[in-house]
Amino acid sequence: MTTDLLFVIEGTKLPHRTELKFNDRIVDITKSQSFIRYAEEFDWGYCGSQPAQSALAIILEAGISFNDAAYLHEDFVKSIIAKIPRESDFRATVMVMIMSNKIITSHINIIEKPQTRMVDSNFKTLIPGLAPKCESEQGKPVVVQNYDWLRELINKDIDRN
Repeated sequence: MTTDLLFVIEGTKLPHRTELKFNDRIVDITKSQSFIRYAEEFDWGYCGSQPAQSALAIILEAGISFNDAAYLHEDFVKSIIAKIPRESDFRATVMVMIMSNKIITSHINIIEKPQTRMVDSNFKTLIPGLAPKCESEQGKPVVVQNYDWLRELINKDIDRN
């Protein structure tokens, strides 16, 4: 059985804290810290303790159980959180497909917020295997216009395995 998640996340770097929103609701860091305490605040744009706290908090906000979140949040850091420009405020639409406590595919459309310093304001869709990896700068972002194409690609990939 697969679980499909589609949601909007938003991150803002304020003078003395970092704010994270899930579907326009401010995320309370203490909920995720009561499960696993990686960091004192949220962050994004790399693989580390603060992005891990962000990933865990987002997955819990999406309604994933604590037990499943323990398995999923590290993949979520690499496939979503690390791909967000580190020094920028952002708003992003995220789609994640989960099967057997593994993220089988994900993509993110990052939308520039007016006060940010991103290179351009086009939608960018990142697909694992075609997008830059967390550890390297391989590949290029792929623009996806509709989810049918993505689902067809995923189903072909699942059939091959």
